[in-house]
Amino acid sequence: MRHLAVPVRRLLACLATVLVLLPAVPSAQDRFLGKEDIVLLGLGLRVEPDHQVVPRDVATIVSTFLSAPTPPQGQVAPFAPDALVKATLRGPGVGSGLELTATPNSPFNIPPLATAGIYTLEEFVWRTAVRF
Repeated sequence: MRHLAVPVRRLLACLATVLVLLPAVPSAQDRFLGKEDIVLLGLGLRVEPDHQVVPRDVATIVSTFLSAPTPPQGQVAPFAPDALVKATLRGPGVGSGLELTATPNSPFNIPPLATAGIYTLEEFVWRTAVRF
């Protein structure tokens, strides 16, 4: 019987310690510092025209249309005013590629190209400065 008394005493001592320390552990509600809703909007980039024929040494444009669902009333625009759309022009007259930049909903200005061939505008990236 004496062998059972020691484990029971240890168990009771551990239980008493837990009950004493239990109020010292902060609850999840006490650790809550604030709340904010983060609204995620899906953006889509449309580029037009998808195909065009341009004579040599004539500049042209490729239009971009960045669109987002209508934000709730009173919300800011879905993209920052300093947003940029970047793309790379590839083809026989631009070597390893020519990086072009445009603002959303404005065209990429394609410079006059002296070398005939098939050119592609690819690797579209949307960027903006990060602000906190």
